[in-house]
Amino acid sequence: MTKPTIKVLVVDDAEFLRKNLPLILESEGDIKVVGTAATGSEGVKLAKSLRPDVITLDIVMPHMNGLEALKIIMREIPTPVVMISSKTYHGAAETVEALTLGAVDFIQKPSGQVSLDIAKIRKDILRKVRLAGAAKVKRIQPASGPPCRFVKLRQELESPAQRPDKNKVKPAEEQRRGKINVIGIVASTGGPAALQTIFSALPEDYPIPICAVQHIGAEYVNHMVKRFDDVSRLRVKAAEDGEALRPGTVYFSPGKDHMTLENKKGAAQIKLSAEPSRLLYRPSGNELLWSMGANLNGEGVCGIVLTGMGDDGALGLKRIRDAGGYTIAQDEESSVVFGMPKQAIATGAAQDILPLPEIVEKMMGFG
Repeated sequence: MTKPTIKVLVVDDAEFLRKNLPLILESEGDIKVVGTAATGSEGVKLAKSLRPDVITLDIVMPHMNGLEALKIIMREIPTPVVMISSKTYHGAAETVEALTLGAVDFIQKPSGQVSLDIAKIRKDILRKVRLAGAAKVKRIQPASGPPCRFVKLRQELESPAQRPDKNKVKPAEEQRRGKINVIGIVASTGGPAALQTIFSALPEDYPIPICAVQHIGAEYVNHMVKRFDDVSRLRVKAAEDGEALRPGTVYFSPGKDHMTLENKKGAAQIKLSAEPSRLLYRPSGNELLWSMGANLNGEGVCGIVLTGMGDDGALGLKRIRDAGGYTIAQDEESSVVFGMPKQAIATGAAQDILPLPEIVEKMMGFG
């Protein structure tokens, strides 16, 4: 049975890439390049007329850059976008911004002897475009900030009258659940936009520390942390080895080190380690969530697995549930890629399967 063809629009001001990306993409028969554009404005125009399945979008272009084009695309014609970024400091920051605006993934633009470099990343290009072709992009983005379908939710949650009523009668399972003292979140493809939605909705006085693992290259972590810290009223930082958790703070695993939590005289403390080095995912969401279920008071722990490809987080989430903690998997409808949540559900790890807005509401209720 022939695989359905993925229609791709290539938007890049470099003539070499406009010529050679289509050659790579069409080399195995399941991808067809339906158009190319040299500027962001031309790319937006072609996206509207050609309706591609995937867009590859350069960040630095004349007249309208890739970020400006991405905002329009996500607002007017939501389409899976793979960004083409440089390896510079500014390129990394812009890539992170693009991911929080809804881009599915990114490819580092070749440097040096371009013809050799692009051949080296051929498999990566094909893999990421195919993944994007299977992704669902339904969230409409405003010009800046979190996805606009969640803006009303954020406004409601900021209003004291609309905050979850802690005194109302809760389901029996929730009544049995202990007070949540720490939250662990794991995300991959589509995660930056989902995490930005969560963090930007939580209030400054949120009383629970959050530990998060996002699959992203080590060189992008600090840019991601800064981005989230800028848009959130919480403090967002890279975790430090031996650091004690503080309320209203989000901790991200830095670089490729795994982040786990230890129990030090009844208090949760961060441990960073390069081991186990054999794991596919570094940092590993399973390592974080497993340590929370094994080392902390199970009933006071909440684990959340968000959108992403693969199966990271499922085993750790199951460990939290087995220890008496509360576990959530993002639902298929609101996930960009329903891989990690699907695996968590299949293993019986998830107590609740919720769309992203309801995950935010649950987290607000913990506070």
